Amino acid sequence: MSQKLIPETSLCLIYELNQECRTEPIVEKRFRILAHISNQLRKHVKKQLSRLEKDRVYQELKKNTDD
Repeated sequence: MSQKLIPETSLCLIYELNQECRTEPIVEKRFRILAHISNQLRKHVKKQLSRLEKDRVYQELKKNTDD
């Protein structure tokens, strides 16, 4: 099993995946499901951060901590 760390572009480990031809569609499906979940989480976090930036209480707290 090879392991490689790519420090300049991202912080992820890359492993070789030894799979049989009959397991490939299962792995692909699971990868697509995981990618979809990841995209939905990022979308939700982006929306929450946007709402937080517009919140008056947060703006006041941020202004007070910057001083």
